[in-house]
Amino acid sequence: MKITFIIPIRIDSKDRLINLSTVIRQLSQEFTESEIIVIEQSDEQKAKDLALKGNCRYVWQQSDTSFCKSLAINHGLKIRQHKICCVYDADVLISSKAISLGVNIIENSTFQVVLPYNQICTNITGKTKEFIIETLDFSNFSNFTNIRDAKSYKDATPHILNGGVILFNAEIAISCGGFNKKMISYGWEDTEFHVRLRKLGYPMYMLHSFSIVHLDHQRGADSKPNENYFKNETEFFHIKNLNKKQLAAYVENELYELTPNETITQLIKQQSIIKLAIRKIIATTNWIYINIRIRDKKTIINRALKSITST
Repeated sequence: MKITFIIPIRIDSKDRLINLSTVIRQLSQEFTESEIIVIEQSDEQKAKDLALKGNCRYVWQQSDTSFCKSLAINHGLKIRQHKICCVYDADVLISSKAISLGVNIIENSTFQVVLPYNQICTNITGKTKEFIIETLDFSNFSNFTNIRDAKSYKDATPHILNGGVILFNAEIAISCGGFNKKMISYGWEDTEFHVRLRKLGYPMYMLHSFSIVHLDHQRGADSKPNENYFKNETEFFHIKNLNKKQLAAYVENELYELTPNETITQLIKQQSIIKLAIRKIIATTNWIYINIRIRDKKTIINRALKSITST
């Protein structure tokens, strides 16, 4: 299987460096034919020696301003070798089976965006984290299907997440504007990417049998809510409130950083209304099913119905 993993990173603590090393070891062992691009955005090169090992490529984006994950990812999209990309945070681990299944869905269905887990993310600390880093064995935490199940484990704190790792057709993502370059520092860029692609005709499919691990770390200024968080939130709701035609124009006039093979307006004209409707129904049903499984049922149906009727 040949895909491109893009790991955007700013090393703001020793924990980050250790976690990045763990992620690179896992991906290098499990995906020997894929490429791993580590893009470090910082004022000095802290991850270069580590990121040049195995089947990794290293890029340094010199910056002394706030971390912009989106710019790092978009550069990875520009230099990638493969059609399918996986944006992979430097602190998460997921079963290789989940990645393989997600790639298969993109290659053999109409879905071009896949969240390869069911939104359950378990933050791991203490001795359990040390064990995972040493052995790369996180199997006890990779298949939760209900958030309550993870709470019984020591050093484990589960929560709901929709970022951390995502698979997609790179050309479709570029046509839809890539990751939002207006979002700086911490918060909202993953959710905004999902919502924007859904509104443009490319809803996300989630895998129900896999969960992810998050290796705990100290948090620097760009790893927690700050003044940029609320600016990003404003941009998210601006995107969310645009209709499809307005959003396509906004993408082409405001967000394009890379030149697409086809603009989003061109892609929209090619979309089959029937296939799009079917894809949206499947994605919504998938979302309902997973959310009923992983947590309490309250409000889930209403949120799903609202999603179906939104434009």
